[in-house]
Amino acid sequence: MENNVFHPTAQGLVEFVKACKKVPHIYVWDANGQYVTTELINQLAEKEADWYTPERKAVRLALADKGIRGWDCIGIIKGYAWNDYHQDNTAWYREDNDFNTRELIKAAKVQGTLDTMPDKPGLVVWKPGHVGVYIGDGQVIEVTCISHKIDITHLVGGIEQHPIEAVAWTHWLEYPGIDYSE
Repeated sequence: MENNVFHPTAQGLVEFVKACKKVPHIYVWDANGQYVTTELINQLAEKEADWYTPERKAVRLALADKGIRGWDCIGIIKGYAWNDYHQDNTAWYREDNDFNTRELIKAAKVQGTLDTMPDKPGLVVWKPGHVGVYIGDGQVIEVTCISHKIDITHLVGGIEQHPIEAVAWTHWLEYPGIDYSE
């Protein structure tokens, strides 16, 4: 990492979340892009026992060790901010921008209510307990645990794109550590 420089930008975040839609993935609470392994699911289930019900854990264990990546809603943003974070790429982790959604709204220095949001791809949209990434043209990409599709994804969630109006977002913000000056 010493000789390499990674400079997270708003446009880079947009490109990253679009690219993540194309790789095998599922919703994994408290994950930031790691590959879904038996070890990871067992660790997270122990740490977050309230969310990892026996059914949720079993479904994810059935998909473990198959090259599938996992994110939660804020984890995909952190995964980008940490240069495509996963088990084999942890050197870019930064504690100073490792937030949950409650902490994020308090930490973001540039933010506003949704009715004041500029048309700036890469902004994070927020509502209590959940975030998404505004990608432009009135569209948001979010990682959600409950899919609106009628197939296997309703059990595992994943990355979805839809109009910003589809979710009751309340705020927009710039994610700390990402450059929005472009």
